[in-house]
Amino acid sequence: MQKKNSEIPGESGLHRIIEKNADGIVILDRNGIVKFANPASEKLFGRNSEELIGEMLGFPFVSGETSEISVIHSSGRPIVAEMRVVDIDWENETAYLASMRDITDRKEAEETIKEERDRAEFYLDIINHDITNQNAAVISLLEFIIKSPAFSKEKGEDVHLALDLSWRISNTISNVKKLAYLNENSIELENIDPFDILSSAIQSVQSSNSDRRIEVSHSISASEICIRANNLLMDIFMNILTNAIKYNRNEKVKINIEHSLTEDKKFWRFEFKDNGSGISDPMKKRIFKRFQRGETNEYGTGLGLAIVNGIIRTYDGKVWVEDRVKGNYTQGSNFILLIPRGVLNN
Repeated sequence: MQKKNSEIPGESGLHRIIEKNADGIVILDRNGIVKFANPASEKLFGRNSEELIGEMLGFPFVSGETSEISVIHSSGRPIVAEMRVVDIDWENETAYLASMRDITDRKEAEETIKEERDRAEFYLDIINHDITNQNAAVISLLEFIIKSPAFSKEKGEDVHLALDLSWRISNTISNVKKLAYLNENSIELENIDPFDILSSAIQSVQSSNSDRRIEVSHSISASEICIRANNLLMDIFMNILTNAIKYNRNEKVKINIEHSLTEDKKFWRFEFKDNGSGISDPMKKRIFKRFQRGETNEYGTGLGLAIVNGIIRTYDGKVWVEDRVKGNYTQGSNFILLIPRGVLNN
């Protein structure tokens, strides 16, 4: 192979830019033969410019497009590079400029993330399938024991506790699945009237806590308002209502739900005001993070409000908590949701 002078020819401004560029750049003639190689390309290939000039680049390319190429460094180390080729005039001839950026570290990081995601999905599948099925069998067995004529009331409290814990396991698995769904999927929104969903959530929490006196009031009516949301709205309402009941030691649980448009009329504002134990200022900052629980000894995983926060973020909304009575958190909490306004279909 005839060696060619690697000295940069005229048009010094352009040449200086190319020579000092951090990306590897080579100039190719119309046949793909290297006419010039900058210092960064020497580092990329592990070869000096005298060795590169006069050789075929060796990679297929289309001018104006970007592609990934596999480069073997002179040391034998494989390198992944991102290459983009454009037309250029060089020494009064039509040529190609190929810029190459080492993305090996990025590709290795992406592969590591993919492996970790695959491993997490595998564990989630185990939880979703095996543990869910086994726990369902335990629940069925406990319910059968409770309904059995031979059921001993002396042991009833222990059996009911075991059944309650089994249902909590089911809820935890469901919450983990929802968090995984929020992290891995794009969320589609639609125009929704929240009236029926809120009514169902209220009825559900009252039925599941039939041993407690629960009063939930609101002034929302059917076809009154519309928000941009999806079927996960039920999880938002259920989790906030459930928390208001769980962390409330009063004989009668009171929850008042207020709604209004924000001043810019872009969001519907929902306020869930309860007469529960309240949330201290330090806890207010952490309560929407995963595995953070309220300041009582109640059972729980701390995933409920993390799910609320995750769903609200996919709506491009906001959620936070304030004191029901300003300055006195012990008088209950006020959970505030901002959900984008939708358009009602007439």
